[in-house]
Amino acid sequence: MKTIRSLHLVAAAFLTVAAGRAQDFKLELEREGAAAKHFSFYMPTSILLTSQPPASVNRPPADLKAPLYGTLKLGPAESQTSIPLVVDEP
Repeated sequence: MKTIRSLHLVAAAFLTVAAGRAQDFKLELEREGAAAKHFSFYMPTSILLTSQPPASVNRPPADLKAPLYGTLKLGPAESQTSIPLVVDEP
């Protein structure tokens, strides 16, 4: 299900960029193996969620019912960007 959603997002992004150009093209449906063939670089990661906000969160939203905080790390290990996030699952 997540793979299909990812493929839809990639296709939508591609179509948006392609629509800006005045060229015709045809997409062909690949019924099997598309994820392994085109998206072999994808590596899922997990985010540890805790009830304590990270130090970078100065003032969390007041209307949260059951917040869980984490940090999303992007980029190469030598120069990662950390993005604080909050998930509210009441």
